[in-house]
Amino acid sequence: MITDREQLMYNIMGKISSSDAPIVFKGAMITQLILSEQGFDRVLRITKDVDSNWIGSPPSMDVLVDSINDSLGDLSDVCMAKGIRPYNDRQSAGISIVDRATREQLFSMDISVKPVVNSRTYYVGDVGIKGVLPSEVLADKISVMSTDKIFSKTKHMLDVYALSHCVDVQTKEIFGICHIKGERNNIEHFDAFYNRKSDLEHAYNMLKGVTGKPDFDTIHTYMTKFVQPFSSKDFVNKTWDSDTQGWVQESRYLSHSRENADLSAARNADKEPIAIQNTMEGYMRDISAMRENDKGGDKGGDTVKNVNNGRNIKGKGDR
Repeated sequence: MITDREQLMYNIMGKISSSDAPIVFKGAMITQLILSEQGFDRVLRITKDVDSNWIGSPPSMDVLVDSINDSLGDLSDVCMAKGIRPYNDRQSAGISIVDRATREQLFSMDISVKPVVNSRTYYVGDVGIKGVLPSEVLADKISVMSTDKIFSKTKHMLDVYALSHCVDVQTKEIFGICHIKGERNNIEHFDAFYNRKSDLEHAYNMLKGVTGKPDFDTIHTYMTKFVQPFSSKDFVNKTWDSDTQGWVQESRYLSHSRENADLSAARNADKEPIAIQNTMEGYMRDISAMRENDKGGDKGGDTVKNVNNGRNIKGKGDR
């Protein structure tokens, strides 16, 4: 159930989405919409801020604040945007949405400056919100899980657990998105996840504001199976089956024998990053062909690079 505070957040996100501001939303607010759309309510996580991307050249703080305030329409009578942290290469911009009368903060917005792979419109009632696709949400969170950042971001493990129960997850797609997005989205080797289990359990148990939170052993056992092809850099395409808690290997393999040979040779030489680079052009060709005629879930995609056109939303009959 959406709280009054969350409804206000979604209303403001909707105003921004319907404006000319080049902002696409991501993070927990979009994750919650995906889960709600799929009728998955076993795990619900409260969030207090909004995450988004500004598409294009980095704006000045004045431009950023003005763009948001200009988009608010009738909501500008009750709230306004104020800048609290300028953007730079190491941090996102910070915006505070405050009550116009009291100047008390209602919530904050983190705005990164980077492209998205694709987007679509989600709905809260009649409010349309431009957000990234589930595959990109998953790719971002899996990337974080593969590093030491997982200790401060155990919420990502919880979100991947929930999303993997109700959206289509394909390994080729996740690897492809991480490659497109570059160095900051590399999938590492999950050393902390595998080898510092007690520390991870402590961090996970500190996570509050979650309804239906699985116990640590349940989620760690599930996620150990889920991350296996990503940690081992297994590039044969597989689809996750949450019912059996296992990966189903697809009949489609990498299409070029040279790329397979490169992958094998690179692994033997312990040069997996080279293997990823050598095989990714084939991935992109395969993904493009798989997605070309499959646009059913994309309600108005604002594409930067079109890898996924909504294919990974499961219909309710598929669950």
